[in-house]
Amino acid sequence: MTATTDFPPEPTSFVGRQSDVDELAQLLAVSRVVTLCGAGGIGKTRLALKVGAEIAERFPGGARLVELGGAAQPQEIAACVAAVLRVSPEGSHSHEDAVVEAIGDRRVLLVLDGCDSLPDDCARLCRRVLSACPEAKILATGRRPLGLARETAWRVPPLTLPEEGDDRWTGDLASCEAVRLFHDRAEKARPGFTPARDGIASLVRRLGGIPLAIELVAATMCELTVEEAVARTGRHFREMSPPVREGAISRHRVVAATIDWSYHLLSDPEKALLRRVTVFKDGWTLRMAEQVCAGSGLWVEDVPPHTRGLISRSLVVLDGEMAGEARYRLLRPIRDYAAERLSTAGEEDRFRRRHRDYVHQVAEKFDAAIKPGPHTPWPTSERLLRQLEGLKPDLASAIRWSIDIGDPEPAIRLIVNLRWVVIGAGTCRFQVAAWLERLLATAPPHLPGTLRGQALALRGTLALMQGRRDEAGEYAEAGLASYRSAQGLAGDALALILFALLDQPVGPAGPTGSTRPAGPAGMPGPVGLAASAEPAGLTARGRRMTADQAMAYALEITTQDDRHPEPGTITGPRAPAPPGGPPTPASRLTPGNTVTEGNSLAPGNPLAPGATLTAREQEIALLIVQGLSNRAIAAELVISSATVARHVANMLAKLGFSSRTQVAAWMVEWGAYRSGARD
Repeated sequence: MTATTDFPPEPTSFVGRQSDVDELAQLLAVSRVVTLCGAGGIGKTRLALKVGAEIAERFPGGARLVELGGAAQPQEIAACVAAVLRVSPEGSHSHEDAVVEAIGDRRVLLVLDGCDSLPDDCARLCRRVLSACPEAKILATGRRPLGLARETAWRVPPLTLPEEGDDRWTGDLASCEAVRLFHDRAEKARPGFTPARDGIASLVRRLGGIPLAIELVAATMCELTVEEAVARTGRHFREMSPPVREGAISRHRVVAATIDWSYHLLSDPEKALLRRVTVFKDGWTLRMAEQVCAGSGLWVEDVPPHTRGLISRSLVVLDGEMAGEARYRLLRPIRDYAAERLSTAGEEDRFRRRHRDYVHQVAEKFDAAIKPGPHTPWPTSERLLRQLEGLKPDLASAIRWSIDIGDPEPAIRLIVNLRWVVIGAGTCRFQVAAWLERLLATAPPHLPGTLRGQALALRGTLALMQGRRDEAGEYAEAGLASYRSAQGLAGDALALILFALLDQPVGPAGPTGSTRPAGPAGMPGPVGLAASAEPAGLTARGRRMTADQAMAYALEITTQDDRHPEPGTITGPRAPAPPGGPPTPASRLTPGNTVTEGNSLAPGNPLAPGATLTAREQEIALLIVQGLSNRAIAAELVISSATVARHVANMLAKLGFSSRTQVAAWMVEWGAYRSGARD
């Protein structure tokens, strides 16, 4: 049986270390967790991937790579693993719970790469997985062991070096791993490269046998000779570490000095590009770099050739694709160095802001693509979805940066534009909930009411999905008040839907009996609305809606447009509110009279591939909105409950949702009823 793996293809040939690979393969046969330790640039990641690929067939449950370098918060560790396993938490469960449930008793290998930033949290997750999943094994990388019981810490050694004084180009010298790597990479930099008889052994010894340092220097062979590289690196290293003997310089300082040496060989525009791409958390495309990094000495049209130049110098790695475009990234030691250079150049604030604006634009395009309106071709929606998938670490980084600098409004807009990604895919719900609380608590008074209401309604939805009904009700009440103060009917509907899902009767100020003196962070205190402040058509003071009436009312007002209807759209008249009760639709909302011909459920506005629903699925979705159970839907449509369950499962898969609640809310907001009721 072939194991499922997601290891990226090797960008360059794997040189040497075969004895290391064999030893680690044997260790993982008897140990459940092995951690590859060592300084940055020593080759931990390449070795882990090589070992994982060699032993993948032992794991019928799959061998998975989890890149943790972009994780900055404890909860993001488990979220990264869950994303790789393509699972999300349900209800009040955490990402950790979802990971453990997904692995279960399967024989799985997790390659956790980059445990440096949050080692304690990585260790906690590993303990949980190893305890609950008896057949799971872990291969981790980091600068130090995780401190787990029965962990095998394996120090990654430098490549083998020639003996002191053995500088002649002989068969023995060519067999040394460090020399072989230098020769291989130098040939790629300068085809036909012939090593000098003297100097190469001294050079790789000076570089300590560290793969990254060797690759960086070998890449300069397109413009330097070995003798020149020996002379220049020797001088540069002495300047970087004057108090330390050359032979005693630490591996970390070797890598730092080599990166610094390579950086100073670049042109000014190349330096600027290398600094600025560090604002991208986990890779970028040429289009992204052109939009974010250009300016101040770097022309847009020069971004592609300078990127190629950085690749040729081994400073940038070409690493797969992102939304159909080539994806580039920086190795961790180079990224750390270049990020520090960005700060010292005084450019960090400017380009972090441009980075945030870029991801915000992507989120806005996605939000516009799935809204009712002009037809959006599926390829466009799919590309945006794939782009958002690749930008997850960047989205988180942009939000955290906005929080750190005290600029909450752009971050709130970003989250609101991605609400269906958060709700539908279950991505980082707990983290988003925490962000929203902090952002709403610090939001300025002039924050637009509709935006505040959307954020509060989303926060309430997340609370409901976590099983916190009281908290969800408080947020829904505050969101409704904010919507009504801004006279936003569509937003008003969202809050009403949340009340309906909570099964709470709704008054003019929210759910009946909701009179708390203060709400959660970012929420106003008790909400009381004067009748004159309510938009036309809303309930009058003192009237009450049941949950079903709230849903029906929400459905009705989302079919109304404060603009003219589209040509050819049939909309039913709106009945006035009866005395003492809510407005009622002009006709019963049924599959037969709510969707006009040619205007089926969100064609061209899907959330996931194949999200256009069949006619039968539309019928069932409409009945779900009305609150019917599977058995009741089966009776209504004269089909079996099993058939209904199958259709519901298909809908959830198409839409990328995990509950019927999400189907109901999405149907309302995104215009399943946009055509209105027929006469």
